[in-house]
Amino acid sequence: MVFRQPEPDKRDLPPGRSLILLLIYFFVGLFVGQFLAVVISMAIFGTGFNETSQVAGSLNHPNARYILFVLQFFSAAGGFIAGPLMYVYRYERHRLSTLINSKGLAIIPMLLAIVLTLAFMMVNSIVIEWNANLTLPETFKTFESWMQEKEVYLQRLTDYLTTFSSGLDFGVAFIIIALLPAVGEELFFRGLMQPLIRLKIGNAHAAIWLTAFIFSVFHFQFYGLLPRLFLGALFGYLYYWSGNLLMPILGHFINNGFTLVMRYLYQLHLIEFDSSGTESLAGTTIAIFLFLGIAAIVGFRGYFSKESIT
Repeated sequence: MVFRQPEPDKRDLPPGRSLILLLIYFFVGLFVGQFLAVVISMAIFGTGFNETSQVAGSLNHPNARYILFVLQFFSAAGGFIAGPLMYVYRYERHRLSTLINSKGLAIIPMLLAIVLTLAFMMVNSIVIEWNANLTLPETFKTFESWMQEKEVYLQRLTDYLTTFSSGLDFGVAFIIIALLPAVGEELFFRGLMQPLIRLKIGNAHAAIWLTAFIFSVFHFQFYGLLPRLFLGALFGYLYYWSGNLLMPILGHFINNGFTLVMRYLYQLHLIEFDSSGTESLAGTTIAIFLFLGIAAIVGFRGYFSKESIT
């Protein structure tokens, strides 16, 4: 069984050089996006430069939530979308046309991708609980203390941004936390970085896992490193099996969006399950979702398999 390959065989530049250029465009886009975000926030909320750029550290400003949303939006749009698109326009104009194939626009693979992602999220709760309670050897105590402090800060920031006082807050957060990362991060990591790494090292599976590792490390959350690694690998295989970037984008969107919706419903006291927790699901529930996930993988791979592709 052979799968359609999303990566072109030839490029204008060596893959190593292309990776470096892609990272340069990413950081330039990130810097420009952050600068614009600070300027726009200063104009809208009447804050000073230092006050705006340091708002994430204190969260005491009355408009801190919206300032952070502006900063997050322009940073993500600049680094993950504008920067990579400028790279593509400058060096690989043909690349965008290879990211999507018409077969992946059908309802069946989309439904299978949704089922697979949801099933994976449930099964991955085992890894989430294990990673969250991981204790390092005494030799790494200093590093562990630093990571714990970082984790506490990031959890505080996440709780702040995902505690909604209105439907408007939820809608804005849904766009910035669910939709924008799904498009931007998948374009950058799966659409551009993964194929370049594959060309560089010559192995598709190694490229998927290495990209997933970089994707996980990028989020700077040690106590979520492994579950996010496996999640990144899932997105990598969705792209590898389908040759369609819409599949990992859809999976990423479902993962973030479902978690955010469940968080909002919990705050409205409509459900009792808190999606921000790290406890694993019951064994029977995990077994059911594991079966569904395996079935979805078989169906998804079978849908995109084509014997004539080499």
